[in-house]
Amino acid sequence: MLFRNKCSFSLIKEFRKPQVNRFLLLVDSLILPEALFLVDNIFISF
Repeated sequence: MLFRNKCSFSLIKEFRKPQVNRFLLLVDSLILPEALFLVDNIFISF
């Protein structure tokens, strides 16, 4: 689980370039934790 979180954090750093809008960063910060939570639940259920 920790390895996947590190990968996702590195992806977040890749996507958080200066040209990205502040609104998109806000949406990402709201959506990504939910997506990670859902993915973790799916893996736990399997």
